[in-house]
Amino acid sequence: MLKKTATYIQRAELADLAATHSAVDASVKLSWIDRKERHVIVDCPYRPDKKSGPEFFERHYEEGGRICAAIVDNDLVAWRLFKPQFQKLWNWLEIRGDETTVFGLAAYTAPHARGNRLMAVITAHAARDYIKLGYATLMATTDRYNDAAVSAHSHIGMQKIGLIEATRWPLGLRTVHVNGQLTAGFFNDRRRLVHRAA
Repeated sequence: MLKKTATYIQRAELADLAATHSAVDASVKLSWIDRKERHVIVDCPYRPDKKSGPEFFERHYEEGGRICAAIVDNDLVAWRLFKPQFQKLWNWLEIRGDETTVFGLAAYTAPHARGNRLMAVITAHAARDYIKLGYATLMATTDRYNDAAVSAHSHIGMQKIGLIEATRWPLGLRTVHVNGQLTAGFFNDRRRLVHRAA
């Protein structure tokens, strides 16, 4: 059976993101969750079924990841993982930026807190901190068919700069169109397809 995926790469300047949402509601506390505090998210009742276990966070902390969270009335209601320079997608694809690029991935907002633009607030706060660390660009990957995610990224000013469409054929062969250019191979976690995004 064929398996198809399609992923946008979206991009924005951190300076543009940092200029937004500078005034935050006093009830919202923004905080970086460090490695030894990851249990705050792991034990939180509001988290996605996938991408929320201790192994997931440990792997990303090992790779330089950081998590920014929004806390309201001592309740962690939203968070996003940021990681410098690259993002591994699935078990066969890696997207790379340059040394001034940070990726935003694995965002989550509790159902009762949605609609309050918390992810935009978190992203702006993270942008201001990453600028101080010498970064200039934010990139993100979004499922082409996840209209809510694509729209949320576009709404904060992220532009689509690439499209990766892949088909997995029987026996593990993949055909991949990166911005229309065809590549094929038996890509896996030991032999990833690496795309260097602009």
